[in-house]
Amino acid sequence: MNKRRFLIPALLALIASALVASSQVKTYSDDAVTQPENRFGLVEYERDDVAYMSVPPLQLDGMPAGASSAGSRVFLWDIVKQVNGGENLPTLRQETGDCTAFATTGGIHYLQAIDIAEGSRNEFQEIHPSFIYGVSRTAPDIGNKRLGRSSGAVGQWSVEAPKVYGALPKSAPGVPPYSGRLSDQWGYSGVPKALFEFAEKYKIGSYARCPNYESIRDAIASKYPVVIASNQGFRMQPSEHASRMFGTAAGSWAHQMVFIGVDDTVRCPDGSTGALYLLNSWGSGAHGEPLNGEPLGGFWVSRRVADRMSGSGEAYALSNFSGFPYRPANIRIFGSSSEPQKLIACSSPPPGVKYLSEYVGIERRHTSYAALGVLISAVLCAIPRPRRKSGISRNMTA
Repeated sequence: MNKRRFLIPALLALIASALVASSQVKTYSDDAVTQPENRFGLVEYERDDVAYMSVPPLQLDGMPAGASSAGSRVFLWDIVKQVNGGENLPTLRQETGDCTAFATTGGIHYLQAIDIAEGSRNEFQEIHPSFIYGVSRTAPDIGNKRLGRSSGAVGQWSVEAPKVYGALPKSAPGVPPYSGRLSDQWGYSGVPKALFEFAEKYKIGSYARCPNYESIRDAIASKYPVVIASNQGFRMQPSEHASRMFGTAAGSWAHQMVFIGVDDTVRCPDGSTGALYLLNSWGSGAHGEPLNGEPLGGFWVSRRVADRMSGSGEAYALSNFSGFPYRPANIRIFGSSSEPQKLIACSSPPPGVKYLSEYVGIERRHTSYAALGVLISAVLCAIPRPRRKSGISRNMTA
């Protein structure tokens, strides 16, 4: 007789549970953000100090005595925009634990664009991250298949691979499109030998160790991107400070990204002065929207945090030269500015794509609705209902 009393509240509770489940599915269903299980790929990270210290530290050749990058405000994306129709390069999005290759791929893209701006290159090739990942893990003189089927790689491997073997253009004949599955396949069995000849032309010239914030600042001020492998984690949603979106250091990310900008004058949330822009490879919506035209999918990092990352991790400046010629970024940009070429598609997210901050809002909003449903159910269960008299009772009363 009391079963019906609980039927409606039970249905409401089921609906509330469905709302919770649906909101969590929607939270990460958008292709603009890498799935959480595919975000990290730095192998159980502990730096190999012997291998790391064997890499020469950054030295800018031809830098005048007394010259300094102190006070620099250099944004490599501004140079890109001069030759890319005013647009940023696309934000990359990994699909498996190949972050090391994605960080290096991003760095190579910036090197190419800067070379075009300075007139030393006349073509842009979108680089295939699965090639760098596969070679770094399986080449006999680099990873040598030591990692088996596990995902991830070592920071130094990702820069040694394009220096020795080059970088494969996506446009080369017979090259399959990128996917996480392809990276996993090539990272285990190796890259098909026929593709190596197409990568040979796109070797990087050098990489150099950057052990602290100052050396990273020096590199970027001379227009060299810097990849960084470390265990430093951050909150997904940056917070606004000094008209910039700063990443808040939190937790641990066994991960590799790339520094592409420096502002040595900005006061940071932690009280230090000087910041670097850190570009991730989790897609255009991963970290909200920047405030000053920076590429989507990144955030600013304070001097103090950058020192910590580079001091315990691996930071490598990339160059297309043999060495690192001093070339301060305030020199004139060569080439035609009247007809900027289009390198590759714009990094703006497609219509309907939501930033992670919006996903969090959706999740919280749906969770609130679900909690409200559960509360209503509990209240309804607690309200006493009058019992209907049986027919026998009515007859007896009559």
